[in-house]
Amino acid sequence: MAYRPVRSAFTLIELLVVIAIISVLMALLLPAIQKAREAMNQMQCASNLRQVTIALHHYHLDYNRLPPVLTDGGGNFGFTSAFTLILPYVEQDAVAKNYQPALPPTSPPNDTIADKPLKLFLCPTMESPSLPPHPAYASYGFCVGSQDSWAHVTPGAPAHNGPMIPATQGRVRLTDIRDGTSNTLLVGEMHLDIKDYLYTSGPNAGSPRLGNTNWVYGYPSYSFATTAVTYNKKTHTGPITESGIQAFRSEHVAGAYFAFADGSVRSVSYNIPQDIYRALSTRSGGEVASWDE
Repeated sequence: MAYRPVRSAFTLIELLVVIAIISVLMALLLPAIQKAREAMNQMQCASNLRQVTIALHHYHLDYNRLPPVLTDGGGNFGFTSAFTLILPYVEQDAVAKNYQPALPPTSPPNDTIADKPLKLFLCPTMESPSLPPHPAYASYGFCVGSQDSWAHVTPGAPAHNGPMIPATQGRVRLTDIRDGTSNTLLVGEMHLDIKDYLYTSGPNAGSPRLGNTNWVYGYPSYSFATTAVTYNKKTHTGPITESGIQAFRSEHVAGAYFAFADGSVRSVSYNIPQDIYRALSTRSGGEVASWDE
């Protein structure tokens, strides 16, 4: 009787069946994995904003005011932003100790300090840019209200009506937020993604220019935003007053996260009516509106 060895290897068909089964399982699991990852990203984003808001409240306790979004650094271009002013309150003591708010971010020693992003000021859903507009790029911006972001340099324009304002317009205390701290936006997501905003010259011509958001410069579209522009608008078409670079925006599917003046952090739907959205950004406009309308 002839000897027949026992077969221990897969046949080609069996191997293909196994690969097909694994592919189906991966296709079923991938959306769940992505959903779980995004849920974790949203939790981290909300946590970042909560820490920023707590820092703003601690700053208020020490100075009896909220930090200015723009200091008078000459030509109405702020040498420093509110983010740099709260560094001691977000466990960035080493950075805060060496950073000089009276000097531009490009001057020593600030130039070496402000040459990188800080994790606390980054939403993990926002991808790291391949061509960052500034090495200290960030994901968040302070709310200056419903006026154009450049209102402080526009002749005849009314002063910013939000909870965070330039130093040249005075100071805002929490008690000045008469519309209610639970119904007033303090800081929100302002991701870099700006569609139709491209480099027009140089080696990067045609590539996405991205937004200006960063944590060191106190300047419109850099560290503060407005509700004058449609929520989550990402285009850069038309006049600067209609441009998405001064809009709050996010990559989350349902809405962006905002920290309110009472310290709470909530996701605000992209479908929120524009009039309510603008009402939530003013500190004492007298509008009858709440975030959950």
